[in-house]
Amino acid sequence: MKNPVENDLIEGAEAAAKLLGLTKRQVYHMVAKNRLPCTRIGTRLFFRKSELDRTFSANDNCISFEMSAMCANLVKGIARHG
Repeated sequence: MKNPVENDLIEGAEAAAKLLGLTKRQVYHMVAKNRLPCTRIGTRLFFRKSELDRTFSANDNCISFEMSAMCANLVKGIARHG
């Protein structure tokens, strides 16, 4: 049986992105802006599911606003190049 900490640990931006329904690039952006709590060990990022859940529930409006802004910028870029 795994201990609870191991069950809570997410290794890498790709795994965090999959859990959150985001792209890996969005996860890196949010980490750079201190929007997602993580621990860096060398070049690897580690996340805790419990902290991500807490972050999204506590900052729901901020994250929703940020995601809306990202989507709006994406749509503008597509419209310009489409």
